[in-house]
Amino acid sequence: MTRQALFVGIEQYDRHAPLRCCRKDARAMAKTLEFEDGGRPNWSGRVLVDGASRDVGQDDLVAGVSHLLDSTDQDDVLFYYSGHAFLLGDGDLLLASCEDDPASPDGERSGLRLSELIAHVKRRAARLRSVVVILDCCHAGAAVVDAAFPGDVRNMAVLAASRDDQQAREVGEHGRFTASLLAGLEGDSADIFGNISVVSLFADASESLERRDVTQKPVLKACLEHDIIIKRVSATITEQSLQSLVRTRDPRNGGHVFETSRTVFHPYPDMEAPEPADGGRRSRQGNEHAKDLNEHQRLMETIKKWRDARLIAITDDSGATRDLYWACLNGGSVRLTPRGRYYFDLMKRRMEDF
Repeated sequence: MTRQALFVGIEQYDRHAPLRCCRKDARAMAKTLEFEDGGRPNWSGRVLVDGASRDVGQDDLVAGVSHLLDSTDQDDVLFYYSGHAFLLGDGDLLLASCEDDPASPDGERSGLRLSELIAHVKRRAARLRSVVVILDCCHAGAAVVDAAFPGDVRNMAVLAASRDDQQAREVGEHGRFTASLLAGLEGDSADIFGNISVVSLFADASESLERRDVTQKPVLKACLEHDIIIKRVSATITEQSLQSLVRTRDPRNGGHVFETSRTVFHPYPDMEAPEPADGGRRSRQGNEHAKDLNEHQRLMETIKKWRDARLIAITDDSGATRDLYWACLNGGSVRLTPRGRYYFDLMKRRMEDF
């Protein structure tokens, strides 16, 4: 099984205003998705962009999609497009090629229709494991509102930069939607195991974009038997660390820090205790005390890892978020977050089974 991708970026058109970020968009997406953390191959992609010595015409688009789908055998497939797109009279979305003429009748417009892409996918459905389509273009939401998914493709998702009546904007070096996706693919959208899924990637990109621009709202439509993992990065926590939610004990009394997923733990000052004032010269009794300090401090480091993985919440009596140092000195509370409770109960059941 392989993962095949086609990244298209078109900036120069014969009869449309030029764009300025599409080539960088396509190249950046291809580069970001080519490898996972650690250098493991991820998406094997072809980049199709225009330039000083070449255009990207309708034949190029159709041939690129055909090659992408014909070369697969139970593979994951990804198609990315950055460029002009237009909503046609019949509700179809045209991904415009360089020679497209807006004055032409809809039937004579140049480019790749979304319905054509869907038809290509449908004809090859038996050979596809999953399909991801990413559209950073104006009116992209039309693709997910009116385009019916092929019934034989059980894992397909379309991520669209804007609704069908909205424009997709460029900012800085990238389209706004692509810039948000790139941030997510660098790790911002990863779960605690390092998996970046189509759903988490879209959710984070959508939230990021909507905070900055209410005039551009991304759209997602997906038909999924399971979420599609688009990339893996370094995990923020391991299964062993999740087991520590159940196993870790309070050195003061030997009881578990969390007896249940609803337990509230209260940090204490010794977890942040300073070194002895004698500069490290300790009697035998002092060495025993140092051992106790190390145990408290190890607990502190464990709780920090839980915090960084968003498995716990640290609050004061009013419920306001506090840092761990404050909680140790002032009697704050440590509770499992909804995510933490889920993994605590999961690991507890698994450990009891064995």
